[in-house]
Amino acid sequence: MVPKNEDVGPCEVEPIFRVISFYELIGIIEKNKLRFARMDTMDDPNEAITSVLDSEIGAAFMGSEFDPHETHKRHKMNQRAVYISCWTREPDNIAIWSIYSPDKDRVMVRTSAGKLKAAMNTLDERFLGLGNEVFVKNKDVSNVKYVNLQDLKNQWSLRAEAMRVAKKADKKAGRDDDEWSAESIQLRKLRGTDLQTPYLKKDERYEYEREVRAVFTLKARAEVFKIEATPFASNGERALCAQDSIPEQIEIPVSSDFIEEIVLDGRMSLWQRQAVEYVLQKYDRTAKVSGAFSSLYG
Repeated sequence: MVPKNEDVGPCEVEPIFRVISFYELIGIIEKNKLRFARMDTMDDPNEAITSVLDSEIGAAFMGSEFDPHETHKRHKMNQRAVYISCWTREPDNIAIWSIYSPDKDRVMVRTSAGKLKAAMNTLDERFLGLGNEVFVKNKDVSNVKYVNLQDLKNQWSLRAEAMRVAKKADKKAGRDDDEWSAESIQLRKLRGTDLQTPYLKKDERYEYEREVRAVFTLKARAEVFKIEATPFASNGERALCAQDSIPEQIEIPVSSDFIEEIVLDGRMSLWQRQAVEYVLQKYDRTAKVSGAFSSLYG
């Protein structure tokens, strides 16, 4: 039995699956490219929310008022720096089909985690066409970890309140910033804990997806792009998140054998199925039909 939250993996040979439109399928076959979506275009508004959950305790530490609006703005900017491709370890799952093929006309493709990792390993900024000052960072293919985001937010709010109380006590005791109390020091150390790799965490209500996620972030030199610092910033670079020209989708090269199997939604009408099969024949590809919605006596 696979654990709920896998902190390692997936292994190279593990099969992974993705439900996509027929148009996207042909794009992969024809161009040998896989589409990545910018994180802020996803339906889940809390993607990468853990990148800003320590904002409240940060404000308390600095002795300033917490501004939810500014935190929301920073969160959206963080999302704009991240591109993801979402896969699942669940083959032919009824829930996955129902959600991601609402018109009953999509296909499920299978590849291996190793092939997805190979595509990510060869990815660099030369493929993106966004200029010489854009860099690809934080490339990863990992299992998503599912957490209770509301509980996590509440924990950080409590820590922020504790920080406010500790700071008031420090001030009352006449301590300056070089003479924090033990409690203030401990609370300061908590900043950033539980919040690593925010783009690989989702709310536990999505746990049924058993997602494997390929992800990369874009960064640019601060002197070239006048943008705000984010938690993704490091070594003099800053996340590229405030540029209107940054595309909603980016395609990256994959191998010609990237797609190992094609499965048609079993609810497709006969004429749709025949049309898809006819086009696939032109690429020497075949497809089988999902049995997820099949009648036991049909």
